[in-house]
Amino acid sequence: MKFSPKDSALTRLEVLAIVAGLSLLAILTWPALAGGKPRSNAAVCANNLRQLATAALMYSQEEDGLFPPYTSIRWPQRFSRYYGHTAVLRCPDDTGPTSFGVGTSADAAPRSYLLNGFGDYYEALAYVPSQIGVVESAIPLAAQTILFGEKASFSAHFWMNFETGDDYSELEQARHGTIRGASPLGPTGGGSNHAMVDGSVQMLPFGQGLYPTNLWAVTEPWRTLRPF
Repeated sequence: MKFSPKDSALTRLEVLAIVAGLSLLAILTWPALAGGKPRSNAAVCANNLRQLATAALMYSQEEDGLFPPYTSIRWPQRFSRYYGHTAVLRCPDDTGPTSFGVGTSADAAPRSYLLNGFGDYYEALAYVPSQIGVVESAIPLAAQTILFGEKASFSAHFWMNFETGDDYSELEQARHGTIRGASPLGPTGGGSNHAMVDGSVQMLPFGQGLYPTNLWAVTEPWRTLRPF
């Protein structure tokens, strides 16, 4: 019996599942590998975002390439089967994360992150967000487009979509320490972690997720629009 290369190739969903498993393994084995020294809070936060990005991509894989639309079932609950424990939703440096939801739903768990609402995508296509999800393939610069960012502790928002000034009132852009090259606009000169649409994670200094290129936007007019 002969096998073609296609027979042995891993599907994208299988690759994402392997990545998620390796991330969990890294968390469990890190103290032993590092001589018992705990990881920095910023590193744990980055790993949380990496797991959430993987969960979002696995969700998209099973939903015909669509990220979730705005509905009463928000992204923490929708993605929960892929990321597992709700502890992933909380950054250790976020001392008082808030959220809102119903009962024991993952939507009600303490949460430190916002999902990109892709408001400019819906605006360009004249879609009502609750009617259809964002097509993953419609995001041309996946490695330079933010999927998840850190939110202000007091914020209960689930999405960052610019409709209510999310860029300056809901985002947390300086949660972690002092980052070289940070904008003087930053209250601490620090930065925050961001997960990109391709699943990678970047620490961006204060303001650099929005300017000079708006990394939260998909469409060119919004990517070059200074939002503050």
